[in-house]
Amino acid sequence: MKLAGFDPRPDRYRAHPELLTLTRVFGVGETQTHGVVTFSLNSIELFDDGWRARVRIRIEAAHPIVAAEHEETRATGRRLRALGRPMTTEDMPPPVERPFPRTAAEAHDDLGTSYWTHGPSGGTSGSPGQASIGDLDFTFGPAVPSDARRLVFTIVRVPWVKSSQLHDPSVEPIHIDDGPWAWTVML
Repeated sequence: MKLAGFDPRPDRYRAHPELLTLTRVFGVGETQTHGVVTFSLNSIELFDDGWRARVRIRIEAAHPIVAAEHEETRATGRRLRALGRPMTTEDMPPPVERPFPRTAAEAHDDLGTSYWTHGPSGGTSGSPGQASIGDLDFTFGPAVPSDARRLVFTIVRVPWVKSSQLHDPSVEPIHIDDGPWAWTVML
């Protein structure tokens, strides 16, 4: 496999594509589920300096991370009701740091070009007892060659870390959901 735009520096030092000039959009609308984690690839957007995959994630309420977060919310409510009086600011527990999916993705095309990514931007939200839903944008570089006809985008796994630890690769995940969730997009 050739590596288009090869740069020997680690990914974190590569220039992030600016994605200013949109050249093509491919609507995908395909969904894949592993366990209680569902990803929907909404679209692939090609730009003159890179490309973006727009993805929706749904994590069911039965997921260990979501269930633990919901139980913590219920426990806080029970503690506050047990006070037997109106709540004051001193009664409130400190804010809880939500786990965040540090999603590992990769991509290549039919010409053998491998793409690098800075990882997703976006996040998830949900209410106690309900699924968490969010939107993630994966930005890849370099630009897709004009003669490429097929692009394969894969979410390999979803390691969960606290949001403050999202950019520290040495942190051990709280939980890992294994994939893969993979899509082939005809260009």
